[in-house]
Amino acid sequence: MINHALSGANYTGIRWWSYQNKEPRTYLQTQLKYKMKKDSLYCVRFYVSLADLSKYATGELGAYFSKDKIEKDDALSLTYEVTVPSVRTKVYSDLFSWQGVCGTYQSKGNEEWMILGNFAATEKTMNEKVKRPRGETRPQVFSAYYFIDNVEVYAVKNRTSCSCEQLKDAESEYIFSRKGVTPPGIKGPEKADVQVFYFKRFQKSVDPSMEPWVTNLIEAMKENTTFKIELIGHFDSVEMDRTRVRPDLVDLSKERAESVKEALVEAGIDAARVLIVGKDASEPADDSNTEVGMSKNRRVEVAIKK
Repeated sequence: MINHALSGANYTGIRWWSYQNKEPRTYLQTQLKYKMKKDSLYCVRFYVSLADLSKYATGELGAYFSKDKIEKDDALSLTYEVTVPSVRTKVYSDLFSWQGVCGTYQSKGNEEWMILGNFAATEKTMNEKVKRPRGETRPQVFSAYYFIDNVEVYAVKNRTSCSCEQLKDAESEYIFSRKGVTPPGIKGPEKADVQVFYFKRFQKSVDPSMEPWVTNLIEAMKENTTFKIELIGHFDSVEMDRTRVRPDLVDLSKERAESVKEALVEAGIDAARVLIVGKDASEPADDSNTEVGMSKNRRVEVAIKK
């Protein structure tokens, strides 16, 4: 569901794994600007997002360094000893945002080429099935395909200097967690009016965590078919500021409202009953300027139209 680069204008992608190895893996190779220095420590970091039609996700996201360029003319998988990251226990299954992969590498001397990919045997590749996104009707592919952006390799003095934490500040994966439930006993317009849907930063599709509230809104509109609603999408201040250099984000707030509407229509709600509008960041739900506060501002609200 990612349709924008983490930074810049472009990103790439490779097939990390496929069911029963029916489709060959692909790899990304690049030449470093400078050769690595022996015994020096390097931070290796890149960001991935699982492609929206992938039926599987994997944890074998790794980097391999070589003195020589790797030439590969067949469909066989590469089986190198990967050390970055040194521990691979996480399955990267997020379809909606960029997740950081990082680790340190101590040079053996004069490495000049880096390859990203899966270097583990098929039977040893940790994987899990991924639920098809709500509203998506296209068939999933039996593979784990990842988009890749912001690949970095740079020298560090110690291992603690290398982390993926910067994503949490600049490109928040945090989504406001709604606590409690819709008050019991309310129905129709009153029930619809209290629903709010929250989003991760730069996310435009309805997050799976919001499905209980989508269901509440669907139920409310089916209980009473005499009213219409207006879905009002909002930015947070970081997203709004980014539109100055990212024109593809200008309609993000409206696209969020459209994604909620799509879920309603998919469930049988008449599209004519649902109006949409996009707002800027001038009407925050929380003006504390904290990450939690801004997560409340990345939202779609419901207004009743009779």
